[in-house]
Amino acid sequence: KTIIRSDVEFIIQNRVTQSVSFDESKIRRVLVNLLKNSYEAMKEKGIIRLDSLMDGNQLVFIVSDTGQGIPERIKANLFSPFQSEGKSQGTGLGLAITRKLVHEHKGTIEYKPNEPQGTIFIIKLPQ
Repeated sequence: KTIIRSDVEFIIQNRVTQSVSFDESKIRRVLVNLLKNSYEAMKEKGIIRLDSLMDGNQLVFIVSDTGQGIPERIKANLFSPFQSEGKSQGTGLGLAITRKLVHEHKGTIEYKPNEPQGTIFIIKLPQ
């Protein structure tokens, strides 16, 4: 199911100029999960960003949005299976799978609030 909304701006900024190595299908799934979550969190107009850059020997992806943010009550278990918020469909496995795929790359994933509202997920993959 594809939903296009004219009130959500999508910005991609790639600052990676050298060759990098990762399992394309797995990291694509990671990014799609995060971008889909961001999109579904948009109750009204907003911005979703995907940035990529190098930080030393780490490839960094940053997915941020100006959506509803993550409720305080689920933050502690955010990456646990069956955590879902405000979706009529979904299993609550997206972030658990996302974290597993990142860990398979010996990487890290971190959540931070995007002030004044929204979310930021930072993925770091060693190169």
